[in-house]
Amino acid sequence: MILERIRQSLSRLSARQRMVAQYILTDYDKAAFMTAEKLAEASDVSQATVVRFANHMGYQRYSELQQDLQNVLQSRLSQTDRLLRTGDLKHHSTMMQTVIRSMHTDIRSIEQTLASIQERDLKRAVEWISNARQVFVAGTHSEYGIACYFASTLCWIRENVFLLDATHNPSFDMLGTASENDVLVAISFPPYPAATVRFLDAAISRGARGIAITNSPLSPLAVRASVSLYTHDEKLFFADNSAPSVSLLSVILALVSSQDFKSSFARLRKKQDYWREIGLYYQEETLREPPESL
Repeated sequence: MILERIRQSLSRLSARQRMVAQYILTDYDKAAFMTAEKLAEASDVSQATVVRFANHMGYQRYSELQQDLQNVLQSRLSQTDRLLRTGDLKHHSTMMQTVIRSMHTDIRSIEQTLASIQERDLKRAVEWISNARQVFVAGTHSEYGIACYFASTLCWIRENVFLLDATHNPSFDMLGTASENDVLVAISFPPYPAATVRFLDAAISRGARGIAITNSPLSPLAVRASVSLYTHDEKLFFADNSAPSVSLLSVILALVSSQDFKSSFARLRKKQDYWREIGLYYQEETLREPPESL
C-alpha cells in the first residue's frame, strides 16, 4: 500500500520531501484530490519538490501517485461515507447537472480504462476463457450484477460457465471441481467483498488460473491472480460506477465469441431456438445464418 511505502521511505527522503510525506500521511483523504500545485502549497514546499517526491516513490507522473491515494481512500470509504460526502444533491445541483456530471465521469473512466489495458494481458484472458474446461465467475455484493451479466451472456456462446455468489447457489459446490484446466474470473472493487477473495483463493489452490477485473495492482485480487485487467473505478455517489467494467466485459465477450465463431454461433442459435420455443421474447429478430465460408 502506498501509505506504508511512504512510511518506510521517510528516512531516505530529503527534508523538503519529508514534509510532503508527512502531510500525505496525516491528511491523505485531502491529498488524494489535490493537484501537485495544491499539495505543494499545503506542504509548504515547491511544486518541483512534490514532483520529485512522486518520482522518488516510483511514479513517473504525479497523477499516478494521486490515483493510488484515491484508491486507498475509496477502499476505506463505506457506502454511507460516500453518501455523506456527496450530500443531498438537490440542495447544490439540478437534476440535469447531476446527470451530466455523472455521465461525463463515466466517459472519462472508460477512456482511462482503455489507456490502462495491456494487450498481452487481454489476449491471455480471452484465450483462457475461450479454452478452459470450466469458467467460474465470482462477483459478490455490489459486483454481483456485473458478474451475473458476464456469466449469463458467456453462457450463450460456451458451456460450463458457473456464477458464484453465495452458498445457496447451485454453482457454489462446483468450485470444488476446479483444476488446472479451469479459470476463475473474479470481479471486485473497493471495499473488496471478502467472499470474492475467498473464491479466488479456493480456485487457485486447486490449480485454476485466476483473472482479476479490478481497479488497482494493489487490489487483493490483483496480487493473487495470474492476469489482471484494471478499470478506472471513480465513485461519485454511494453506488459503484459500473460503466467501465461493463464496457470492458462486453468487449471480452465479443473477443471470446470470435475465437471459435462457428461454434459460438451454433450454441447461440440453439439457445435462440429454445427461447423462441418457450416464447421468451415478445418480439424477436431472426438471427442470420453464418457465412458459408465458415
